[in-house]
Amino acid sequence: MGSDNSTYPASNLTWQILNHANENNYAVGAYNCYNNDGIMAVIRAAERKRSPAIIQLFPWTMYFQGPEFIRYVVRAAHAAAVPIAVHLDHCIKSEDVELALSLPLDSIMVDASTLDEEANIRYCKEIVERAGALNITIEAEMGRIEGGEDGLPTVDMEAVMTRPEDAETFVRRTGVHFLAPSFGNIHGGYPAGGAEKAWDLERLAAIGKLVSGTTPLALHGTHPVSDELFQRTITCGVRKINLNRTVRDDYTDFVAKKASSLELTALKVQAVEIYAKSIERMMDVLGSRLQYLENRVRELEAREETETSANIRAQSTPWRQEQHHHASPTRLPQQGVHSLGPTRTIHPVDVQSPLSRTAQTDDTSGASPAVSSSSRITRDQPLAHEVGLLSLTNASDPKYLGPSSGVTFARLIYESVPQSQGLPLAYSRQNDQDQGLNDPGQGPVLCEALQVDLPSMAECQQYAEMYFAASTFYPFISQDVFYTLLGQVFHLSKTSTWESRLPVKLALAQVFLVLSLGARSLEIKLSGTFGSRELFTTGMSYGTQIKLHDSIEGVQILLLLVQHSFYSPEGLNAWYLLHTILASCLDLGLQRRDNSSKENESPYQRNIRHLRSAIFWSAYSMDRTLTTILGRPLTLRDEAIDREFPGFDSNDEVEEAATYWDRNPNSQEAAPISGRAPTSYIACIYSLRFDRIVAEIKLMLYRVSRSPSRFPWPADVGAWQREAQRACVALLQEVQDQQPGRLQSGSSPLSGVAVQRLELKYHQCIMLLYRPSPQMPRPSLDAVQECFTSAMEIIAIYADLHRFLNMECSWLSAHSIFVASITVLYCVWTYPVVRGTTPMDVCLKRAELALQLLSFLGQTWTVAQEAGQKLAKLIKSTSEAYDALAGASVDPRSLNNNTWTGNDSTVFMQRPNQDRTYSNQEGSAMNQPPADGKSFLIDELGILRDLFDLGWLDDVPDGNQSFFGLQTDMA
Repeated sequence: MGSDNSTYPASNLTWQILNHANENNYAVGAYNCYNNDGIMAVIRAAERKRSPAIIQLFPWTMYFQGPEFIRYVVRAAHAAAVPIAVHLDHCIKSEDVELALSLPLDSIMVDASTLDEEANIRYCKEIVERAGALNITIEAEMGRIEGGEDGLPTVDMEAVMTRPEDAETFVRRTGVHFLAPSFGNIHGGYPAGGAEKAWDLERLAAIGKLVSGTTPLALHGTHPVSDELFQRTITCGVRKINLNRTVRDDYTDFVAKKASSLELTALKVQAVEIYAKSIERMMDVLGSRLQYLENRVRELEAREETETSANIRAQSTPWRQEQHHHASPTRLPQQGVHSLGPTRTIHPVDVQSPLSRTAQTDDTSGASPAVSSSSRITRDQPLAHEVGLLSLTNASDPKYLGPSSGVTFARLIYESVPQSQGLPLAYSRQNDQDQGLNDPGQGPVLCEALQVDLPSMAECQQYAEMYFAASTFYPFISQDVFYTLLGQVFHLSKTSTWESRLPVKLALAQVFLVLSLGARSLEIKLSGTFGSRELFTTGMSYGTQIKLHDSIEGVQILLLLVQHSFYSPEGLNAWYLLHTILASCLDLGLQRRDNSSKENESPYQRNIRHLRSAIFWSAYSMDRTLTTILGRPLTLRDEAIDREFPGFDSNDEVEEAATYWDRNPNSQEAAPISGRAPTSYIACIYSLRFDRIVAEIKLMLYRVSRSPSRFPWPADVGAWQREAQRACVALLQEVQDQQPGRLQSGSSPLSGVAVQRLELKYHQCIMLLYRPSPQMPRPSLDAVQECFTSAMEIIAIYADLHRFLNMECSWLSAHSIFVASITVLYCVWTYPVVRGTTPMDVCLKRAELALQLLSFLGQTWTVAQEAGQKLAKLIKSTSEAYDALAGASVDPRSLNNNTWTGNDSTVFMQRPNQDRTYSNQEGSAMNQPPADGKSFLIDELGILRDLFDLGWLDDVPDGNQSFFGLQTDMA
């Protein structure tokens, strides 16, 4: 941790923190930490309170957890949004000091108080001189602070109190930066009368009067001590207050009581929160939060007074002296946003908006590529059909114009048209500054004050990892780009400096929305509270201030809002959002292939091309999901799309029918995806193949107009169904070949959960393919059997996902489970031959399993509650009818009531193939459903039939569809 010695100790973080406290008459807590829980608690509390802090470790940590743990703690502390130093306390042995000096600590306490006075002075002076070259400050102890502390021996000798005149001499001769005096304070418990009786505050005040002007005092032995007594020591010159059990006891008690009853993850989450609350309380007591914020406001006011023009850059405060190596970044004066911290060399990168449509160059020194120089048609612009991107506005990304737009014809008469008669501007530029668009050519831009209250870096990483793990089918945000953006937002919160060319509010909206989705996933998975609602609200507060439809970065935010609507009952209308998104995709030309040369493409350009593709195909996949669930027409037909899959260089597969995905003449494209596309896109590509097959199924079997003159439909629909099934089976086989444990060598590109979710897509395709449809109202027995089998498998897969807390708590899951269970019962009622291959008790057991899953989802989604109530009644009626037929009346054990509330939180942990047992119930035969199973199902479902797109039940021909007998024409 080298430093320019001329700035020492002012360049040291502990010195900065305590000197600031000294100048403003408050104290900073030095919190003893023994594990990662303590580290997280300090960082979380400090960032919430906007308070400086010191993480304090013992030499024990260096040996038990090792030097690498110390380095991790330093990195985590220095990455916080407020100043947090790392201090090593009570280095008694010389080997402790030697090891400490080799680590990137901010400060060390040298405890040579067992030596005589002269030896103590000589030793401390030597260490101060050596530490100075390493930019480490030194605390020393004068006198004896009797008692025992974790990692420290109890000294059985009479305490030696520090004399004020000796303290002055000691500080002058050694050059120590902080002094821990002895004035009756002891480690461990105090005798009768407590600290109030033991402490000699007059002695402490005298010491402080002599030395605290240049050497802040440190207070040891602080348990138990009243809040009032802490505050009295601050008036005596104490600036660093060591805190151990005072903030740790509540945490320890909670862990002791709950360790046997809580899962480890839930235990740690709740325990750290309790720990952090105790620390936050002490920050209020010591005044570090209030004094820090008041001083920060004064600094900002002073800075504003000295800034005479927008071209004069605000001077750095003494707390942060970063060196910038690029053009002047945007400076954002902020209230309540920390801009003070340790001296570290920062290398900010003037990052271009990663999604902007560039002129195929890596040069980011020019004007923003998202801003066009002219909106007029010129000779220089290529034919719209070939490139398809013309700017209709000076303030947005280029817009797509198809071959029917007339642009080609307009260019032919260009010479005859006055230059003022170009295409009209679609939008004005008046909101550019409101959006925070940072054009480096314009120099620094002063924006309004922003409050950036991010969770700690550790929390943000957990939320982000959870989001990306759950979004493998929708990779419209690059994980690497997001983490870069997250780092820039943290840098903004510390320095008020925005260094990205992405508009600041747009970046903040994206970061907070991603974090809110990850936090929401954790809340469901761990049954805890992670502030997802607050993060979402913050993200929306930024998102509502910018135009989202006008750029691909804005489309990313709209896609995040769709994801939020999938997982939160308070979300926006996904159907309307997706129409806006697809309109923006068409406007930006994302559905069309990129005709630029791939051979001379740089890695940066390739990543941008793949990401633009991922944005469009994510919107496509969401559209196919919603149009299928809601039974609505496809928003965008496949014949309007020639954009290659994300990660692919060729669009050959997209040009072919979806069912021909494995019959591409290009052998390279026909090969397995693994190795040909980035790993982050592999799950998405498999998912998209199923989505394209779904689109063909809807077009072939569920169209409204059946006139052959409207479209060249296949002559043999049955043959087409078999071809579609073959394509699905082949695709599923390739997916399963990629799952962990099946590959002969190398790591799997697909996780086990991703494989299960792709298996769900396969079975949903088969159900859609073979259930009754307008084109095939009377499916064959083989088709019904396939449909029934897939419905059973869907429930089983969801159950497996739920057992390991991997099921998505979404209304989409509720829909899929309910439709699958209704399909099972439909097959049992209307095609009794299915019972011949699958025992009735297995069918009912699987339906009950679906009911348990809906019970879980019903805690969040009212639609799942309503579906569960209907399903419970159908299961009960089916069971009673079957029992009456078999001559063995039963009482289905889990369905004793005719109503179901949806509030049963019991997790159904049994395997789906466990046997069902029955008990007798009198009178069951009296409650038999009518013989017409179809009518019974439709009547019972009521409005849910339309809500869950179960209109296909109407397509089943009327007739004798008795639950009790086989139809002769089907046998």
